[in-house]
Amino acid sequence: MKRIALLLLGAGTLLSGSAALAVEGGASDESAPRRVLATANIFGAGYSSAPAPGGGGAGTLPPGWRLAAGSNRIVTFPRITGTVTPIVNSAPNNGPEGNGEGPTNVESWQGISGIIHASNAMFVVGVFLGDAEPPLPAPSRLDFSENERFDSIAPALGQTFFIGDGVGRRFVVPEAATRLFVGFADAYFYVGKPGYYGNNSGHLELVVAGVLDGPSFRVDTTAPQLSGAQNRTVKVRRDAKRARVRFFVFAHDAVDGDVGVGCTPRSGSLFKLGRTTVVCSATDASGNAAEARFVVNVRRA
Repeated sequence: MKRIALLLLGAGTLLSGSAALAVEGGASDESAPRRVLATANIFGAGYSSAPAPGGGGAGTLPPGWRLAAGSNRIVTFPRITGTVTPIVNSAPNNGPEGNGEGPTNVESWQGISGIIHASNAMFVVGVFLGDAEPPLPAPSRLDFSENERFDSIAPALGQTFFIGDGVGRRFVVPEAATRLFVGFADAYFYVGKPGYYGNNSGHLELVVAGVLDGPSFRVDTTAPQLSGAQNRTVKVRRDAKRARVRFFVFAHDAVDGDVGVGCTPRSGSLFKLGRTTVVCSATDASGNAAEARFVVNVRRA
């Protein structure tokens, strides 16, 4: 039986190549494909909002699945497809295994541990939690620098683990776990306090198999819808140089309902002669942002 030691900063744990574990905690199930945004912040797992103590944007809350009760539970990730990018305005070309532009040395935050990799970055990670907020302190960080191709791993509650493309990897569910979250561990150049999700884009499609308890619960990853952002023309007197223009733009979110909208220039501003682009944006409680643009054309009658 092949056994691979997993290096930790703190308490030890073990990766094992043992035979597949029996599932006693409910019938095996497989989720429908779920979208995992590149902005999915694993450090928001179990919390009401995503954090960014390192700056650069908090991103969005990570999607999650509810797990059936029981012991000797195991989950796998049979299919993970798609691409993401950690670089703003860059086409997504980074798969779930990461982009090779490490090192990754992201610190822990609250009850969620950070993660380490000597040569890779922006890879898919997961964390198991109970029903409550993650307890403090966070578990020790796992170091996957030489251990990407493990057969199975048994992380602790709140301990962030490497998923990558999921191929050939089994994940032992902690006894007290009721939820599974997936996302990314990001920071400034992947080092230090979590953050810098604001320049990520793209998404993955991910399927989980194992002891899933009915339909997966969904964390809000859908941006609000803006309405009222329409081009308009305003006519002024021949001797006028500006016009005060009022407009009304609204935003509605599927989870939060109506949300606030900010526009630049704002409604009621003085607009000069000619065409001015107005940019409006809205962000829901989960950090999902939407933007709309329209043109105000001020011309003489």
